[in-house]
Amino acid sequence: MQEDFHYYATYCAALLAGYEHSDCLEICYAAQLVDHCSVTWLKKSGGPSSAATTQLQAELLQARTDPIGICDITRIWAAFHFLPRDLYAAVDKGWKSYRDKYRLICGPNGELLVDTVKLAKGQGTEAAGIAMHVLADTWAHTYFAGTPSLVINNTNWYFYELFPVDGAEPERKQIVFSHNPSASEDVDKPVYVGSVYQSNEHSIMNLGHGRAGHLPDYSYIRYVYLPAWGGYKEIIKDNPHDYEHAFAQMVYALSYLKG
Repeated sequence: MQEDFHYYATYCAALLAGYEHSDCLEICYAAQLVDHCSVTWLKKSGGPSSAATTQLQAELLQARTDPIGICDITRIWAAFHFLPRDLYAAVDKGWKSYRDKYRLICGPNGELLVDTVKLAKGQGTEAAGIAMHVLADTWAHTYFAGTPSLVINNTNWYFYELFPVDGAEPERKQIVFSHNPSASEDVDKPVYVGSVYQSNEHSIMNLGHGRAGHLPDYSYIRYVYLPAWGGYKEIIKDNPHDYEHAFAQMVYALSYLKG
């Protein structure tokens, strides 16, 4: 999700939940700040580096991918942007390392999300905003994981945008990702920029939905693809449907936080 949801939709959800205008602004500012609070930003603002909730591209390129480095990357991305749906999911195949990564796959309505919202209770508007960012991203980032993993996060040529057709199967248009880091995304052409393929399971290029660029964050998009972890069966993602549910859930959660 992007500013349209983390800031503006979060403000609207807080207003519907009964918060005053000034509190709504603090909640949506905190929700949006999660996407900007990098180590670089914290150094400029005098904050502690340990409070980082995101990493800039330049920071990621310098990140270590040894066990300690991956733990730090996962601490940030899995906690704030790709909250796992079920850390105890039953996985009947693969090595332990694969099963552990499988359990990090993001999704809505998990126990960790319930705990996240409950922990924000009575902690002020900033905590409420951070919790709403996490909640919203469980819908937008479903099927991806906040840790570097080729088998979980890879995409291939089988990636299509879906266009609804009345009374018929959706029309499909193949999406071809640009891998030019200097290219700009253009949703009208469309041009989507994804990370370069790296066969190394732990490559930083295989973090989250990086292989699909910003596409999973667009509120209008409907798409289908074949993830390796799903046995190469079609996964359909309908963002308009999911984002509507995310908004309703934010209103519900904020109503709980307000009491």
